[in-house]
Parts: sequence; C-alpha cells; structure tokens
Amino acid sequence: MAAKLAGYIDRSKFDVKYFVIANYIDNQIAAGLRDSKTDFECLELPNSFSFNSYRKFAQAMKVYSPDVIHCHLDVSYSWVWAILNNKPLITTMHSDPFIRRDKRVATVMKMKSIQGKLRVIGCSKRTMELVQRCYHLKDSQIGYIYNPISVNDFTPAPLSNTQINFVAMGRLHKVKNYPLMLHAFKVVSEAYGDIRLSIAGSGPLENELKELVEQLNIKDKVEFLGNVRDVPNLLNKMDALLLSSVSEACPMAILEAMASGLPVIATDVGGVSELVSDNGIVVPSEDVEAFASAMTMIIESPTLLRNMGCKGRLYSSKYDKTNIAAEYGQEYINLV
Repeated sequence: MAAKLAGYIDRSKFDVKYFVIANYIDNQIAAGLRDSKTDFECLELPNSFSFNSYRKFAQAMKVYSPDVIHCHLDVSYSWVWAILNNKPLITTMHSDPFIRRDKRVATVMKMKSIQGKLRVIGCSKRTMELVQRCYHLKDSQIGYIYNPISVNDFTPAPLSNTQINFVAMGRLHKVKNYPLMLHAFKVVSEAYGDIRLSIAGSGPLENELKELVEQLNIKDKVEFLGNVRDVPNLLNKMDALLLSSVSEACPMAILEAMASGLPVIATDVGGVSELVSDNGIVVPSEDVEAFASAMTMIIESPTLLRNMGCKGRLYSSKYDKTNIAAEYGQEYINLV
C-alpha cells in the first residue's frame, strides 16, 4: 500500500522519496516503484533498532531533508528521527495496534504526541478506533483513510458458465486463517463438485497448507499460485473472492476484488464490514459452517453473485487512487 501511494501522490505538489529499511528485493513492490518512477533507496538496516544503524538512517534523512515523514509500521528509526528533529510525522496503522503494542511503541508514540506535529491514520474506521483506545490519542491526532487502488487497472470479470472459481490472495500466514477456508471449501466441494479454489501468495505456512489440502482430499480442486504480479488478470478469470482472516484492517484483496466486479465472502474482522455490505457476505470469524453456507449461497444463485459483483464495482470508485492520494496530500499540507 505504501509503495502504491508513493506512486499515486500528485507530483506537481509533492516531491516523494520512498525509503526501505530492509535490503532490496526484486518483487512486486520494487516493480511498482519503478513503474511509477518513484525514487527509492534501500537502507539495508536490521529491523531491531541500534544507534549505529540509526546514524545511517539519519544521514539519509539529512541528505533528502523531508518536510514531512510518512511511515508505515516502523516505530523506531523514523519516529526517533522525527522526534529529535521536531519534524511532522504521519503514520498509517495497518493492523490491530493491540497486537503490536509494546513499551517501545507506546513510549515513542507518547513522546511524539506530546511534541506535536503528529497524525496517526488508521486504514479503516475500526482501526482508528482501536488506535485511539490503545494509545490514548487526542481526536485531533487521529483519522482514517482507506487503502488506495487504481480502479481503471481492473475490469469486471465475466461470469463462468461451467464452474465457480474462487480465489484467495494474501500471505500464507496464520493471521489469514487459510485452514478455515480450506475446511469450508471441503464441505462445499462435496456437494458441488465443479468448483475450484486458487490461492495467490507465499509465506511460512505454504508446506503446511499443501499438506492440509492433501489430507482433505481436495488437491485436484485447489491450486497454489505463489506470488502473482498481474493481479487484475488473475481476478478477471475468477468468480468470487474468499478471505478468512482473524485480523485485518483494510484488505487490499477486497478492494481489488470489488474493482474486478467480484463478490466477496469474508470474516467479520477489522474494517471488513466497512467494505463489504450488499457486495458480498460477511460471516463470523472462525466459523467454518457459516463460511461454507455463504459459499453455497452464491453457488446456487448466479444472479446474486452477479448483483453483488456489480455493486462492488460501483463502490470501488470510493477507494480509487485519485481520491485516496488527495486525502493523504491534504494531511501532509495540514501537518506542515
């Protein structure tokens, strides 16, 4: 999201440089930065803060001399630099802050809050509310802005006449709770043989999830795609998106599915219910039966599937890059 936003910001008003704490990796993020002609620098620093590493970070900031710093997740290098240099700082929170909260985070948050020139943005209304509760921030210091997508990069997917193709996108990580999705898919596939599930993404649970697919005897109906660079093309071949997470804020996968005219079946966590209303079905978290029932509902009603998809496409314009980048642009101006 941070890399996409860097490419969407109005360059007639803002000069943008994207700093990566870690080493360079030639992945979708790097490709996106190159495509948008965004200047970026990989600092090759460890995740754990050290004063030797901080000096390298501080030197990079001194050379670039930003008027405002916008950080995502990082609460060490950029926060310390913003505090020591009394610079405006905006940070976007992408997850439940209670999960990540520790004394270090709370300390730097409090210090910058007292100093001022701070704006904490949740990428959903629910995330914003959690942030305020977690860090006891003033109303004037918090807000929420949804994640941006380039709606015109996506085209509505044609409805399959032969089978329902479900898709899931995201890290193969425990927070995404893929086992719930696979168990629900197993239940539904026993009643409706002509369905498929494609899973795009990679992560530490890949082997474990493939073993589960074997155990559930659904290997012939489930495909692991690995990392997919052309997401619009993938979604154009699908009929519905599945998301079974136990924690989310504003899932990019849902926004991209909406722009592709796909209905969404998702668990009711974080800001999901802010994105999904009559453009999909929201079910209780960790409820296999409810998840399977939602899948059954759209399998049995192509009309419902199509109507939900059309509404998702209509609603997706709210999250288009032009609107979201303008909101962040105004935040930068207000801070400076």
